Amino acid sequence: MNLLDSAFSVIDKAAKKGVIHKNNASRKKSRLHAKVKEYLGDDA
Repeated sequence: MNLLDSAFSVIDKAAKKGVIHKNNASRKKSRLHAKVKEYLGDDA
């Protein structure tokens, strides 16, 4: 899960700096997690 944590960190930092809206960041994280879960199964 290190890569997923790193991706979430980058998205959170972008939202905090105002590069993307916080809701957009949340949506991106949710969709990314869903794709990872779909690919890896329920291990994610």
